[in-house]
Amino acid sequence: MATLQKLPNLRTLHLDRDAFLGFEMVCSRGGFPRLESLSLVELFYLEEWQVEEGALPSLCRLNIRCCKRLMTLPDGLKHVITVKEIMVERMPIEFKYRVGEGGVDFYKVKHVPSLLLPHLFLDLMDVNKLLCRGVLTMEIVQVNHTHSTLGGVA
Repeated sequence: MATLQKLPNLRTLHLDRDAFLGFEMVCSRGGFPRLESLSLVELFYLEEWQVEEGALPSLCRLNIRCCKRLMTLPDGLKHVITVKEIMVERMPIEFKYRVGEGGVDFYKVKHVPSLLLPHLFLDLMDVNKLLCRGVLTMEIVQVNHTHSTLGGVA
């Protein structure tokens, strides 16, 4: 990432599977000066993502899909005020609840006009966690034209 973020004219970056094998990704201050679209897809080892203040100053769209070890969005994303859309797909249910409206990490993305959290994805670990909490039924709710879309748990 240290080299990529210094490319002055990079506008779109799609990292998929073996394109990034690290556990931690850091977007440094001043990094990715013209990047408008960032996709993180199936980065199976990614556990932590840091965005320093002043990084990604032109980012408009962020897509995160199937990065199973990533538990939260970076705190520094709250400083990236150019973001218009964040799409989070096929992520663990706890990630979506943290990021969704009312979640503990919602403050990081509350400035984003379009936060999309479709396709509630439950793997066996998620189901076991819900069962341990006494959840007996689950209702999937699709809400349009709101800040976020998230399945609800009854």
